[in-house]
Amino acid sequence: MLAELKDKDLANKEFLDLIKVWSHQMKVPLAAIDLMSQTNLNEKELKSELRNQTFTLENYLNILLETQRITNLTNDFRFEKVSFSSLMKNLLRKYSSFFIEKNLSVELSGDWELVSDGRWLSLALEQLLNNAVKYTTSGSIKIQMTEGELQLSDTGIGIMSEDLPRLFEHGFTGYNGRIQKKSSGLGLYLTQLIFKKLEFEVAIESKLGKGTMVIVRKVEK
Repeated sequence: MLAELKDKDLANKEFLDLIKVWSHQMKVPLAAIDLMSQTNLNEKELKSELRNQTFTLENYLNILLETQRITNLTNDFRFEKVSFSSLMKNLLRKYSSFFIEKNLSVELSGDWELVSDGRWLSLALEQLLNNAVKYTTSGSIKIQMTEGELQLSDTGIGIMSEDLPRLFEHGFTGYNGRIQKKSSGLGLYLTQLIFKKLEFEVAIESKLGKGTMVIVRKVEK
C-alpha cells in the first residue's frame, strides 16, 4: 500500500512538472503569433506561419493530454492487426504541407504487420516523424520497414553524442532543442512511455551535421 502511494505521488509530481514545462513551451508559438500581428508579412507568409504555429500548439497540447493518459493507463488498450505502412502513410499525409514547404523528399518502403494498439502506436510514431521534420531543413526523410523493424532516417542537423543517452528523459531538450528553441522535452518522453507499454524498444543513432536514424523493434520475450 505504501509503495502504491509513493508511486502515485511520484506520478503526480511528474505530471505537475510536465505542466510547468508545457506551459513555458506554449509561450513560444503564442509569442510568435503575437509578433506576426505586428509585422508586415504578406498573405502567403502569414498563412504559412500561422499554420505552423497552430500545428505546434496542437502538438504540445496533445502531448500533455496523452502523457497523462498513458501514465495512468494499465490495460485499456485495443489490440488489433496493425500495418506500420498504413500508419505512416496517414502521418505523411498529415505532414505533407511541411514536406512541400521545406522541399523535403520522402521515401516509404516495406511494411510490418503485427497485433498492437494502432492509436497509441501512431501517436508514438508521430513524435518521431515530427522531430525528423523539425530538425531537417533540406534533403530527405526515409522510412523503411521489414517484419520486425522500422527505421526512420533523416538528413537533418543530427544530435550531439553526449545528448543521445538522455533523449528520452522527462523534460530533456538537448543542445539542438535549446539553441533552436523547438523542443519541449516531452515528445520523446511520451514516445518512450508508449513504446514500453506496447512492448517495443527504440534506439537512436545520429551524427552531428549528418542526420539521425531511429530504430523501432518489438521487445523479444
